[in-house]
This record gives sequence, C-alpha cells and structure tokens, in this order.
Amino acid sequence: MNIDYRNLLRQYFQFFSAKDSTSLAKMFAKDIVLMDWDIRSVGKDNVLNEVMRIFASVDTIDITLISFFIGLHNTFAAHISISLDGKEAIHVIDTFEFNHGGKILMINAFKYIDFL
Repeated sequence: MNIDYRNLLRQYFQFFSAKDSTSLAKMFAKDIVLMDWDIRSVGKDNVLNEVMRIFASVDTIDITLISFFIGLHNTFAAHISISLDGKEAIHVIDTFEFNHGGKILMINAFKYIDFL
C-alpha cells in the first residue's frame, strides 16, 4: 500500500484547525497515544475526548505548517505555528507515528523554544 503521509498530515492540521473531530477520529488508530506538555492520553476514545476538550475551550484555531521532516519507519515531524482565538502564536514541534494502514499511532507535541 502506497500511503501519502504528507497529505495525511496536511489533512490532520486542516481538520484540527476546523475543529473537525469526526474527520480526526477516522485518522486515529484504536490504540493511539497523545502526549504534550500538559496531557498524556491513551486510546482513541480518550484522545478524542482530549481533542474535543481543546476544541471547546477556544473559538478559533489557526495552524501554519512551517516545515515537515520525514523520519524512519512511518515517523514524521512538523514544525507548526498555532494561534488560539487570534492570540500570539506559539511554535510547536509535533511528531507522528503511523501504522501500516495509515492510521496515526502516536502524536507527541513539544513547545518550541527559540534560544536565540
């Protein structure tokens, strides 16, 4: 199976910006793990609950994909800029792991810190 992971990640960010939990759910593996600086969630239902909690807490989410990195074994990273409710954007590094069926197995999000 030839999977276009770049396109899948673009879709992920589009769905997240649109607060489209139904489309995101279709992208998640049953045993997905989500970790960021505040949460750790395991399993599709739990991750969707966390995503919907984020969606409920803001009116708008604007994500700009700055750069994209391809790793080994269906792993990828994206440097994004994210603004919630039009406030000053923060930079985040998201790492993704996909299963062989093209479903997201793991998302790790890290706040980007510019030391310069």
